[in-house]
Amino acid sequence: MKALLILFLALSSTLAVGQSSNKLRAYVDSKQFYAPQIGNYIEVYVQFSGTSVRYLGVENGLQGEVALKYEIIKNDEVVQTDAYRLSSPLMLDSIVEDFYDVKRFALTPGSYTMKMELLDLNSQSDAIKATFPITIEEFSDGITISDIQVAETIFKGGEESVFSKSGLTIIPRLATFYPTELSVIPVYFELYNTNQTEEDYCGLKQMITNEKGEEMAAFTVFTRHETGEILPIVKKVDIATLPS
Repeated sequence: MKALLILFLALSSTLAVGQSSNKLRAYVDSKQFYAPQIGNYIEVYVQFSGTSVRYLGVENGLQGEVALKYEIIKNDEVVQTDAYRLSSPLMLDSIVEDFYDVKRFALTPGSYTMKMELLDLNSQSDAIKATFPITIEEFSDGITISDIQVAETIFKGGEESVFSKSGLTIIPRLATFYPTELSVIPVYFELYNTNQTEEDYCGLKQMITNEKGEEMAAFTVFTRHETGEILPIVKKVDIATLPS
């Protein structure tokens, strides 16, 4: 049996929007994946800062409501759009936490511009807006790897929701600060088309590099996986002894 070696490096590119202290604040990020039935697609993650949302009293607690609007533009033409309301989880008393949303868009390979608007429906503040570029790569041909999604938590099963994928529930982590009490970072990604070779297994090298791009050998891990059309991979990156 032969082995195919695949290398990955995790990157973070979170965008923070709405920096004023008296209005809605959120973190936004996107990752690209592939599914045979729909082709290439992106997931857009939004983490709402819980303390920036205005809540109204409801039965047994407090609840906020926000509106989200997306426009995806290619060559000055809007190719996809969506708008909807999102209610926050029920907050108890005055203890509020961040809450999340995930939106998926199927897109053919190419360059796009995404425009977003986020509005607190219980506040008089104006909507916050963000514009950022998106590049969709072709994942259907040859051996490729999806973007790497950093998560707050990953667990099997759970109630079916926008956070469900590959039999897992994945709550995204968009904050790029990792406090000292955080010793492990869960990550999720997918390998595509490893079965297009004659190999029975593929080898995965997981590594951390420093700010100079140098590999930190003490954190390098090798694992072996059977080849297949799509391989969902969950890893736990140990940062307990990683220096700042």
